[in-house]
Amino acid sequence: MGNRLKVKKWGAAVFLGILLAGLLPLYAVRAEQADLNAIVSASAQILYNNEGSYNSVNPNDNGAVSVGKLQWHGWRALSLLQTIVSANEKQAEKLLGSSLYNEIVKTKDTSKWSTRKFSASEAAAARKLLATDESKSAQDTLAVEDITSYIQQGQRLGIKNEPALVYFADLANQGGAGAAGRVGASASKAAGSYEAVTLNELHEAAVCDFVMGAYLSRRFETYQYASQLGWTYCSPQDSYIPSDYVSAKDSGAAWIQRALNTCMNAGLSVTGTYDEPTKQAVMQFQSAKSLQVDGFSGRDTIVALIKALFKSETVDKPDPPVQNPDVSQPGTSENPGTPDPPDSTLDPGASENPGSSGQEPDTDIQEPDPVIKTVLKTPKTSYAYNNTAQPFMLNISSTHTIVPITYQSSDESVVTVRKDGRVKIEGAGQAYITVSQEAVKNYTAADLTISVNIYSVNPSDYAVPTGALYAEKNMKKQHVQWLQAALITLDGADLTVNGTWSQTMTRLVTNFQKKCKITADGIAGDQTQDLVKKMLAVKAKKPQASVKSSTKYKTVSWKKYEKANRVYIYRREKGGTFKRLKTVTNMKKTSYQDKTVKKGKTYEYMIQYGYVQGKITVKGLSSKIVTG
Repeated sequence: MGNRLKVKKWGAAVFLGILLAGLLPLYAVRAEQADLNAIVSASAQILYNNEGSYNSVNPNDNGAVSVGKLQWHGWRALSLLQTIVSANEKQAEKLLGSSLYNEIVKTKDTSKWSTRKFSASEAAAARKLLATDESKSAQDTLAVEDITSYIQQGQRLGIKNEPALVYFADLANQGGAGAAGRVGASASKAAGSYEAVTLNELHEAAVCDFVMGAYLSRRFETYQYASQLGWTYCSPQDSYIPSDYVSAKDSGAAWIQRALNTCMNAGLSVTGTYDEPTKQAVMQFQSAKSLQVDGFSGRDTIVALIKALFKSETVDKPDPPVQNPDVSQPGTSENPGTPDPPDSTLDPGASENPGSSGQEPDTDIQEPDPVIKTVLKTPKTSYAYNNTAQPFMLNISSTHTIVPITYQSSDESVVTVRKDGRVKIEGAGQAYITVSQEAVKNYTAADLTISVNIYSVNPSDYAVPTGALYAEKNMKKQHVQWLQAALITLDGADLTVNGTWSQTMTRLVTNFQKKCKITADGIAGDQTQDLVKKMLAVKAKKPQASVKSSTKYKTVSWKKYEKANRVYIYRREKGGTFKRLKTVTNMKKTSYQDKTVKKGKTYEYMIQYGYVQGKITVKGLSSKIVTG
């Protein structure tokens, strides 16, 4: 009996071992897929922020049109448009017009679109198509496919660091596989291998790259985002790379100190505090690099440090100024009261009295003025506003004021710019403002680009979520934007519809839930979303009203609307102002008898559907004015 029991236990152990041996690879695959999904989701957030919205169109993006929330460029823009068109051809032809529709449908040689630019009217038509449900579905699918392929390219190279893969995806999306691969190879040389590459090495390599380094604002914004995702993003002997003086003081001082110690042997203690020795060392570095010497680690100084580090460059400390030993200083002459005699040695052939020689004295040849580089500066190179925001000013300075600074918007249906740099918001989308100054006299020409993202506050412009939304979850940008736009519409929330879930977002959701007297946990789950959907539906609903008269009263009627829990009835005497006459809370009723009318007077009526939940009141569209 005992032996049988031992055999049974041994057999069960073997079976369990075999079972686990078979399941472990499956668990590993699932875990790997879960990691990939998390990286894809994190990458999507920054890519959507860097690129555009569903209906974004850049008519001329470096020589060809770019469209959609990932700004698909050239032939890829054509491929996306063809997919959208095929989903609903009648709708597409109506929105695009026959000419553009036929071109998209009939173009087989996609290389022609490598230089295809859009006119203003074509861009406007394309935006209408890109805003459709068919477009949003196609873009969602294609975006996930593309972002996944970007990350898998980085993984095939051997990059394992999650924030580095997020950053790599942004490089691949903007510059293509070739540019991303080139930056990855540079980073691997600096780190020793692809497996050792972290976000820091990849960022430094990108800043030093001759193509991707031209887009510094995007590089630093993506780095900042990727470094805050919760994954390890640098080696233990490294630290956070700042993007400007503010972040250098706040959290990047340790990196500044290490960088100065490495490339200039500054001998600083790595305290993480931007102290006076650090400032003095920064001034020495700035002087050696012919930068503005102010001791503040701004963008130019940080980029110069990155390049010096990445190229293993040794920066010599500048020598302190010395006095010319050949020049006698006051009080050092043996006879300080007697000036040195003039030099009596003349050039051969020179007259002792040149004024009497009858010849004009030699004239000094004027050297041409040196060419001075024009530098345009701005404290902010990207802006994000809702389409309901007021105009704003660009803060641009230049190293000279001889000729005026000019401004040009890439898409005037999104923003227009006045001569003084005042930007007016025209509609949702993404645009680039080119700030320029022409060459004049001995100053060179200069330009810089400022990106502007304008977000719609209409919830219907975004995809409705399919699951709960909350801070710790990796969510689609457009799902968060839907909720942000809804909170603005229903509760007047003060936020930008950028698709980013912040602590402010959690607070606003919690406050909304408290006002609605539902579970206030900051999580937009089924209960919260269903309530929001119902309120939005009521707000968009326009009733049909009618009035019938009798000798004693007038009867106002409407159709029942099951999502509303209020009907508001307004009345005015003809020529007067509307005042609320009655609030109907019994939703089984579809009429109201106004018995306060006076004989001989003309009355006009108007109704609205409403929804009241706790302290939140939503009113729908007004009906047409009806007269009894």
